[in-house]
Amino acid sequence: MNRAPSARRSRAAVAWSLLAVTLASLLAGAACRSEPNVVLAAQPSEAGPCPDAVNPEPDGQLRSRAVSTQHNDVARTGATLSETALDTCSVPRLAELGQYAVDGQVYAQPLYAEHVSTAQGVKNLLLVATMADSLFAFDADAPGSDPVWQLGREHELGEPGFSARNVAGPNGILATPVIDPEQGVIYLVSRDCAAGDSAPARACEQRLFAVELGSGKIDASVTIAGSVANPASGLPTFFDPNLHWSRSALLLQHGKLFVSFGSGPNGNAHEEDFAFHSWLFGYSVSDLSAVPSVYCSTPDFGGGAIWQSGNGPAADDDAVYFATGNGIHWPTPAGPASFPETPQGDEDCLVRVPLTAQADPSHYWDDRPYRADGNVFQYMEKNDIDLGTAGPLLIPDSPRLVIAGKSGILYVLERSTLRPTQAPLEAFHTPSLADGQTKYIYSYDGGPHVHGSPVFFRPGSDAPDGGAGRGLIFLWPENERLKSFAYDYASGVLSELISADVPLVASGGMLSLSASGARGDSAIVWASTVDADDAAGHLWALSATTLALLWDGKLPAWAKFALPTIAAGRVYLASSSSKSGLSPAIVVFGLSR
Repeated sequence: MNRAPSARRSRAAVAWSLLAVTLASLLAGAACRSEPNVVLAAQPSEAGPCPDAVNPEPDGQLRSRAVSTQHNDVARTGATLSETALDTCSVPRLAELGQYAVDGQVYAQPLYAEHVSTAQGVKNLLLVATMADSLFAFDADAPGSDPVWQLGREHELGEPGFSARNVAGPNGILATPVIDPEQGVIYLVSRDCAAGDSAPARACEQRLFAVELGSGKIDASVTIAGSVANPASGLPTFFDPNLHWSRSALLLQHGKLFVSFGSGPNGNAHEEDFAFHSWLFGYSVSDLSAVPSVYCSTPDFGGGAIWQSGNGPAADDDAVYFATGNGIHWPTPAGPASFPETPQGDEDCLVRVPLTAQADPSHYWDDRPYRADGNVFQYMEKNDIDLGTAGPLLIPDSPRLVIAGKSGILYVLERSTLRPTQAPLEAFHTPSLADGQTKYIYSYDGGPHVHGSPVFFRPGSDAPDGGAGRGLIFLWPENERLKSFAYDYASGVLSELISADVPLVASGGMLSLSASGARGDSAIVWASTVDADDAAGHLWALSATTLALLWDGKLPAWAKFALPTIAAGRVYLASSSSKSGLSPAIVVFGLSR
């Protein structure tokens, strides 16, 4: 059944005063070639030349090619709509063009800045942050070249910590930075730890930096700190930088810079000692030294992390949206029925934090009855099936959003109220469900966990069905196949569309999308996955309208949850791993001549 969010005021403390399989048989490029659409990596296409790209702008002005934030925009659509070189005809000619060498693992998505004045002249820059607490600016048009500038050689951004756990090795800059193109500044969060041995418990600070794009000069920095009131004790709950990581990408919206935190490196295999919380700090970009607004999901108990597999919080003109992980209520009960039936804070929820200081946060959780001894929320809490493994997508030109988590269930919600607009969509399943379970909830190891947030494309009249009245949403969960979903703008209903003929892979696919405006024949779904050996990476390119495979190729290493960045006819993807013998790099793909 559908449910409305609770009308009660959230206990989370906030201080805002300062604030269709048949289509897969069609050729993806049927208008320009007749060869099979499955092409092996690095093999040239036998098709004739593609038609010239159509300028996507009606006024004749090209769209910006910049990628200034994770998943391209604050709605987190994952789409760059200015790509005129890569389309369903040309992508089979994709080949590796070179590699940029970096000094550490890369979890953050590379960002792309256009026409930046540097000491070497005006450049298009690729900005890459590493876990060695380094920031590189490369000439994006010269794959394999040395950096235009680099921060980190002299530990300007701090001394990274160390973890032997889930995010293994040095841990410096984990979250994707954000660029303010108008100010020519990139913002990042680094983990700065006391020098000495590599024990994970060494004293650390979390620091926010503003860095000039053209020179790499540090404009400003601040140590992140704050507290909220504990509603149980009345005492403050303080942010502890040693227990938290900034994993989710930074968000810049209306002059506010949002930085979020979840579980850090001092616990068990997933960094969880459950003394952590989730935190959201809101800084004014006009003065980073001003006291930020502070939100905490679970001020009087543990858990509720904001991590979203690196995906950033989304935003519109009214609010910031994100999902949280499971909370921990000590002592840990034996069965789901012993867990609270509703959130005690904002754990295992989709959370909406208004941009105005006068409004309170609201949240949504799934309390549908499940089996005889609980509801969906209780089973999610008990089995670590948290909603917060991927971030929300705000559907463009619609008042709704889509979110999916570790259960693989898709929720369509009204943004302003967080009320469901349709029954949750159970589109994914696994072959071997635990005895007695349905498609609601799986065990921790068995479910179609969603780590890569959905991406979005709205095709024009050239789509196979002429469906300009719908949007396409794509998702590739763990141990499942990539699927497309149709969002009908007239009815507001989301429904399954096509399942791609791709392998079942651990962790699923991390998705991006490129297109030339609304041209369906130009729209490509890009996916980064791990290969079976858990070391090599894989890049996939599929037609967005048919999910036909156009090209795929391997990378030396899989960078965990790394997203492809598409800009100006090139694809940039991290290749890094904690495994020995693998040199970290950004691999660049483009069209072979």
